[in-house]
Amino acid sequence: MPQSTVVRWLNAGPPRRRQPTAIDARAYAHLLGLYLGDGHIAAFPRTWCLRLYLDEAYPAIIAGSVESVRRVVPFNRVAVHHKPGCAIVQCYSSEWPVWFPQHGPGRKDERPIRLEPWQEEITYAHPRELVRGLIESDGSRHANPVRRPYNISIARREAVAALDEFVGPKR
Repeated sequence: MPQSTVVRWLNAGPPRRRQPTAIDARAYAHLLGLYLGDGHIAAFPRTWCLRLYLDEAYPAIIAGSVESVRRVVPFNRVAVHHKPGCAIVQCYSSEWPVWFPQHGPGRKDERPIRLEPWQEEITYAHPRELVRGLIESDGSRHANPVRRPYNISIARREAVAALDEFVGPKR
């Protein structure tokens, strides 16, 4: 164990996990939407890795995703890896299971996803960022009549204009 760690513990007590409220709430709401859309957390022996799978055709969305990750975990390195047609934004942190308690075995669309009370507070305070993350990661924008009840459709002109104000076109 490094001597500096022991000295820090003696002076300030044992290290504590950061509380979820200590993060940039706006960036977290966006990141939560990205994670719930096309995100994944992988376990490694000593840490965790958040991976966001994004369409390579939208560099501004990729850059915004990188920025949100950096604002949530500012001291961690964020990398972007490119596969054909796909950009993978990834970052290692032992804190990902704390920030995303929805992580668990199996596919997200096959298990119940419930927000913790502190996540609900953040998403109520920043709903536009959450929706922006959901649409940027796994949503689409096109003219399409609603045929399935589990799809959300925003079709009225005034509703589309309101959505365009904070999500904008995919770019």
